[in-house]
Amino acid sequence: MARKAIIQGTNLITMFFVSLVACAQKGPDATVSLPDTACSIHGAMKIIENRTGFRFSYNSDLFDDSKMCRLEAGSRSVTGIIGELIPDPGIRFRIISNQIVLYRPDLRIIEKNSSGRDTTKSWLFIRGTLLDASSKDPVPYASIGLIGKNSGSISNLSGHFLLKTGTESIEDSIGVWSLGYQNYMAPVFSLIGKDNTIYLSPEYISIQEVIIRKTDPVALVSTALDRIPQNYPVRATGQTAFYRETIQKNKQYVEVSEAILDIYKPSYIAESERERVRIIRGRKGTDPELKDTVSLKLKAGLNTSLILDVVRNRPDFLNKETMDRYWYRMSDVVMKGNRTTYAIDFIQREETLPPHYQGRIFIDAESLAITDVDFEIVPGKIGQATGYLVLRKPRGMSVRALSASYHASYEKTGHLYFLRLIRSENRFRTRYKGQLFGSTYSARSELAVNDIDTTDVIRFRRRESARVGDAFSDLIEGTDLSFWDPYNIIVPDEPLEKAMARFRMSAGEE
Repeated sequence: MARKAIIQGTNLITMFFVSLVACAQKGPDATVSLPDTACSIHGAMKIIENRTGFRFSYNSDLFDDSKMCRLEAGSRSVTGIIGELIPDPGIRFRIISNQIVLYRPDLRIIEKNSSGRDTTKSWLFIRGTLLDASSKDPVPYASIGLIGKNSGSISNLSGHFLLKTGTESIEDSIGVWSLGYQNYMAPVFSLIGKDNTIYLSPEYISIQEVIIRKTDPVALVSTALDRIPQNYPVRATGQTAFYRETIQKNKQYVEVSEAILDIYKPSYIAESERERVRIIRGRKGTDPELKDTVSLKLKAGLNTSLILDVVRNRPDFLNKETMDRYWYRMSDVVMKGNRTTYAIDFIQREETLPPHYQGRIFIDAESLAITDVDFEIVPGKIGQATGYLVLRKPRGMSVRALSASYHASYEKTGHLYFLRLIRSENRFRTRYKGQLFGSTYSARSELAVNDIDTTDVIRFRRRESARVGDAFSDLIEGTDLSFWDPYNIIVPDEPLEKAMARFRMSAGEE
């Protein structure tokens, strides 16, 4: 009897969910039955969301959603209810998928950059900050892009972002994706011409531990590797990417290198063919008062970022032949956008050779594609890895590695997944012989893929390619953000922006 009751309860829940989806699919003319109640506009929206399957999306400065309103009992259309809640005729709405996007049209598409030059006759600038809707903390390294297209940008550590797109995209929609959050979508024309504050709602999944235990993590990773030819490009692609490398000494920026890159990315099944990189535009700045930084060469740079495309250049923990060197365990189930994703923890076995890695692999539950990989050198083993991370140091300086962490992220466009973001951060402690106090160095690199070309991709000649271990050279002066027009970049955080203003930032020839 109890089992029968549970099944009936499940059927009721299923029927209710189907009814919500069906209502959402009917669009703005769907009829909704409402109670007679007084509540805030936000509370009224929650009632509508619960009864229709729609979700509301809007910027926090659009209107005061704490204002009280009156819902009168009765049935009427979604369009009519929105008109009652928000009588302002300047606020419009558009339905994208199951979201009701509220916005105030603002077609001011011509802006001036800091030099006074008109830069937006053919480009739209969309800027803003991404915050966690619950904690109000910044959401870093989220993806912002045009829905259904291969162009986009990435938010910085403070959640700030800047997306540049052509004016022909004004009728398109923008999406925001981040692991553990619901997708956010809005029309392009609702976001231009202002600083937007976008709140991302955490996406929680209630799942029993027994379900996780029954899934074999080794088999799951192995199957994900088998499905690489179905989930990733089997033909070469062209990528436009923004690359930034910074070095800090005792939390003070002492060197910054940035570039827009043209990357020839071979097929994900052509393991012997290597990437080629062409620097389209680059600049570099160094604090002239810290001479020893130039002599301390850390294992970072473009080559490291290319290697960290771990789906293509598979490390031991993503290699069937060497997976027996690691322990794997199902740890969580999370959402990436609207897709269920498995989280698998791994750690290298104690008896194997260094460097020892631990981390987490995220695998899409439906496609079994690897979507994100976070890993680091095991903190207790980091001292053994110093030789792997430091290429050259000044005579008389001792160097000890403190930490080394890495991240790779992939996003689905169409039916394939493409590389979106690579991050690495290494920290070191240095001290000269006879020196009482040493210094702490941090080397961070970020590579964000902003545009992907899948048609007529031609590998450029070797003589046009950069030697990926080289520093930027042939430098000339230039500092403001217009230097990068019309390319998308990761907006610098405030401390980095101040450091670049202090440096003599010099730019390389295209």
